[in-house]
Amino acid sequence: MVLRPGFEPGSQAREAWMIDRTTLSEHMKYSCVGKCVYKVFVLTFFLSSDATRAWAPLISDAVHDRMISMHIEKKYLVQVGLLCLIVVGIWWPGGSPTDTLYQASTLHELFEGNYEGRFSYGDIAANGDFGLGTFEGLDGEMVMLEGIIYHVRADGTVLERSGDALTPFAQVTRFDTDITARYENVGIDELNATITSLIPDRSLIYAVRIDGTFPSMEVRSIARQDLPYRPLDEALEEQVVFTLEDVRGTIVGFWMPPSMDGPNAAGYHLHFITDDRSAGGHVLSFRAGAVDVALDETYDVRLALAGE
Repeated sequence: MVLRPGFEPGSQAREAWMIDRTTLSEHMKYSCVGKCVYKVFVLTFFLSSDATRAWAPLISDAVHDRMISMHIEKKYLVQVGLLCLIVVGIWWPGGSPTDTLYQASTLHELFEGNYEGRFSYGDIAANGDFGLGTFEGLDGEMVMLEGIIYHVRADGTVLERSGDALTPFAQVTRFDTDITARYENVGIDELNATITSLIPDRSLIYAVRIDGTFPSMEVRSIARQDLPYRPLDEALEEQVVFTLEDVRGTIVGFWMPPSMDGPNAAGYHLHFITDDRSAGGHVLSFRAGAVDVALDETYDVRLALAGE
């Protein structure tokens, strides 16, 4: 490649792409190929989200003009095409991590007493910032909120855990609010029914976040189990129940459609943690004061059956 005279010193990116004008005729014949590549790229953008539809045509024309002005060689068109495919893979509907539930193992495995820590929370946290689960040996309840992993132990204490912690089961997503509502003075059954009525497509999964005050909150945790592990229903006979009064905190969980029954349990699975991070657990019942509800539609599921 011959560099055009007059380039700016120190601009390596510009130096690498500028070529002598005498080679323009040789490279112009590839511009139609490049335009086709970029038209596919822009069409994908157009289909991928509402936000891109307004400016997708501008990208097509601007990028095509820019490509001609830079006189891109054929070999660079291949690289551009590959870059387009990479971007498409990231931004295509369903490919976004904000719309994907990452699940480590299944509830069936947990029910059967498989509590070995086969997954690290480091790997799980790479796939979400919001979710729930447990720890190796069924040691308490996990709440993930804003990317931080909290461990609610059977003695009622709450610890912040690192990515080295292990788990037999967890569910996480990158929470992105799609639906909001506000309610006051409602119980768990009434609020769950009201939230369900907000769900526009009951074939999808919904991440559920509820922030506010709770005059009464009943939660549970379970002590770490010893080998040989017992089935979950037997382990739950020794669950520790806490009744929290006049607390402010966040409910973290998921609503699963009937089609997900098996790997999960259809309906609501909710965990709770107080704002001061001093208490929490698996939600059994509550009375809500004033609460803000946020739902995140989740289109895809990534199920991991073994740790990465």
